[in-house]
Amino acid sequence: MNISILIAIAFLKGNFAYRLKNFGLEESDFVPRVCAEKIDNDNPFIYEAMWKSAKEINDKFDDKFLLLPLKSIHAKRNVCVAGHEYLLEFDLFQSDYAKVDLTLEEARELTLELSENSPVLRCKTNLYKDPFADKEQVVIDRCRNVY
Repeated sequence: MNISILIAIAFLKGNFAYRLKNFGLEESDFVPRVCAEKIDNDNPFIYEAMWKSAKEINDKFDDKFLLLPLKSIHAKRNVCVAGHEYLLEFDLFQSDYAKVDLTLEEARELTLELSENSPVLRCKTNLYKDPFADKEQVVIDRCRNVY
């Protein structure tokens, strides 16, 4: 079944939680636990990007994390990081024609928050220019818990 159809069905149901392999990804792409919250944009490509972003947070918690170059959208996802569930909150943006939607100062630090009464996962970010694609992307250098 087409991934776009599965995502559209899940979106219509509101809040949902699926394992990544239910979306037709390979076993190597499997993340033990990734939950999804309702989002205002129903573009399947945006959904796919956020699943990949959640996977990056899981796989590279202490490493660099590259957001995909998309048109500007504020996104939220519950993700499982080092055994703890976090609300991943970030902005996806596309920077065609060398346009950067966030200034370097604005992109220095994105905050990833849990629901209320929970700790905050704060990530240091920088803008990164891909010399081959002529695009700027946000790179998360490292994350730490803030209580």
